[in-house]
Amino acid sequence: MSFNTLDFFLLFAVTVLLYFVLPRKLKNPVLLLSNLVFYAVYDWILILYLILTTLAAWGFGLLIEKGRGRKSGKAFMIAGVLSNVLVLVFYKYFNFLSANVGSLLGVKEPVRLSLVVPLGISFIVFTAISYIVDVYKEKTPAEKNLFRFSLYMTFFPKIVQGPIEKAGDMLPQFDQPHRFDLLRFRKGMLWVLYGLFMKMVVADTAAIAVDTVYGNLTEYSGAAVLFATVLFAVQLYADFAGYSYTALGAAMVLGFDLKQNFRQPYLSLSVSEFWRRWHMSLNVWLRDYIYIPLGGNRCSKARKNFNTLATFAVSGIWHGADWGYLIWGLLNGLYVIAEGFLKGLSGKDKEKKEKVPAHSEKQEPSRLAKMGKGLLTTILVGFSWIFFRGRDLGTSFTVIRTIFSKFHLIEFMKYIYHGLRNGSTVFGLDARYGLAVLALGILTVILVDLYENRHDLAGKLAGGNRAIRWTVCFLLIFAIMLFGVYGYGYSASSFIYTGF
Repeated sequence: MSFNTLDFFLLFAVTVLLYFVLPRKLKNPVLLLSNLVFYAVYDWILILYLILTTLAAWGFGLLIEKGRGRKSGKAFMIAGVLSNVLVLVFYKYFNFLSANVGSLLGVKEPVRLSLVVPLGISFIVFTAISYIVDVYKEKTPAEKNLFRFSLYMTFFPKIVQGPIEKAGDMLPQFDQPHRFDLLRFRKGMLWVLYGLFMKMVVADTAAIAVDTVYGNLTEYSGAAVLFATVLFAVQLYADFAGYSYTALGAAMVLGFDLKQNFRQPYLSLSVSEFWRRWHMSLNVWLRDYIYIPLGGNRCSKARKNFNTLATFAVSGIWHGADWGYLIWGLLNGLYVIAEGFLKGLSGKDKEKKEKVPAHSEKQEPSRLAKMGKGLLTTILVGFSWIFFRGRDLGTSFTVIRTIFSKFHLIEFMKYIYHGLRNGSTVFGLDARYGLAVLALGILTVILVDLYENRHDLAGKLAGGNRAIRWTVCFLLIFAIMLFGVYGYGYSASSFIYTGF
């Protein structure tokens, strides 16, 4: 079940009503039933995978705790992690590995399996692994109650696309006596509406142009391809951040607090800062369960750089079984390594030339310098998105070659001008209304991000003037109804990260 459907709102409304009307002892059963219905609507057969994964993670947790202090505890931890990794590799990477190994060995027809990949499998597996490892490291006790553990594994706002919650943060919330809170309800619903606006108005509209250009690369100029690439950066952010806002909002209405997954990433002044602000729960997971176990930064510079690159490689391949994802991950890893190298050089030079004491205050960069850093960061990240969107290397290099070899800016401008003049379509969008909706939607996201970077906009609206709050709600609903799913006749697409 996707958030941008009437089915979800029906399930959500019924769940909220029953959750706060029924006695406390029935709250969690209602919640678990809703979780299972939410996932089963995608494919009821695949719910067996969810049940088996939950049972396995719960069982491994108990075995690890029972064997704590003995070799068996570590053996069960390794077995639990490996079993999840192998399931993930089988479902997501079998055909990819088979094709590439077959190519190396000269096999003309490598083995291919027609597998239906469970939705959100990567998020489910990472959740299970974090629990198993945390139990082994005694960061959280093994959960004895299977029912309670099932709530944690299947909680519907986070199950398909995260955020990836740790058991120590999430499990205690199921014991709290959640009562209806009007302020939380207001703030949560504002997040839900804004998330759906980002998805259905901004991301889905941008997707039409992106898919049109990337689906016919040879027919467009380099300027048009660059335009589509920039729009993809917008699409991906609006799609995934839109889901995250909706998930956090839905959880908040029910009384639960999920981790923030995005914090205005395109306002970052460096690539490393970008990754501290983008898909934050995944990056914390990668730090805790990949980077630190490899040695983190408590080692030589060469080893630290290797750890960084390996972590970003895992991040890349986690997103999908294509070379483009791996290149995307490695490229961002190289960005971060290069930043660290340059930072080290500039720090040493400054210390030598100016003899700045270690305890002295750092001079704040000028606004122009910040703008330059922000622009460079956006360009570097945007370039890496080419491999993310292209997926296969052939498509990605075609995009790069087209941008640099036949830019044809005048041709691009003429195409836009004729579309506006004749009222025809531009990159699959209505030239007059579609582009205007997209531009206004992007402007709205930019303004919200600029404000949210320093303030809690949803919190202020929830506790502020009623007229302003209702005006914002009606504007968001109006935009979604008119320009989203129903606006141009295209159906609501699933969220991008649902497939990861």
